[in-house]
Amino acid sequence: MLTAPGGRTLTNLTVPTVFGLLAMVAFNLADTFFVGQLGTQPLAAMSFTFPVVMVVLSIANGIGRTAAR
Repeated sequence: MLTAPGGRTLTNLTVPTVFGLLAMVAFNLADTFFVGQLGTQPLAAMSFTFPVVMVVLSIANGIGRTAAR
């Protein structure tokens, strides 16, 4: 990682991370649809916790991609 060109290293780390984040968003979108069928209170609870869950998953995804190199 330290000997490769900077742009190439960033691309190699960024592309898989973007796909991982898109997969998490797609899962959350499908999950939101089905929870929305249960009513407004479960959907409100899920919407309240979404930012926290997304931040934690994004950090874990980034650390996992960096550690895998």
